[in-house]
Amino acid sequence: MAGRTDVEAGAREWFARPAPAAVAIRDEHGRSREVTASDRLREVERRARLIAVSDGLARAVAALLPDGAARAFQVRVDPRADGDEQVVALRLTLADGVEADVPVWPGVPRLHAYPAGDRVGITAEPLLIVELAGGVREADGWVPAVAFAEALRDHVVGAAAAEAAAVV
Repeated sequence: MAGRTDVEAGAREWFARPAPAAVAIRDEHGRSREVTASDRLREVERRARLIAVSDGLARAVAALLPDGAARAFQVRVDPRADGDEQVVALRLTLADGVEADVPVWPGVPRLHAYPAGDRVGITAEPLLIVELAGGVREADGWVPAVAFAEALRDHVVGAAAAEAAAVV
């Protein structure tokens, strides 16, 4: 199984990778030509890449938080984001005991925690907004998993703490 750094490294590679170029093919007459993707295909690929990158980043963040504090959950559409794209959300329990979904946007140094739900599109108001400290965004636009984990650390309950609270 890949370690935390391997998971984040894979996500970051996808984040930094440019859009695919035209593909060189030979047609049925043996002539070489290039085939470019349609605008629709490029948009589908962009959205799929965003989900893949956010999945790797969310898994890396979850691995950096106390055991059991968070897990990469499902895709969500954050109503406070600039677009309608889906990203993977962390499912976690906030310090006040409320279960929340936190969409993880690669390159965006802000997190919104919403009440946990089953719908892809979130309609609730955020329970918590966490702004990451200035300067966490790296030169290529990447915000490291450790920055997200540090920003969330004081706002989440680890599994051991949650189990102890339930027993008391």
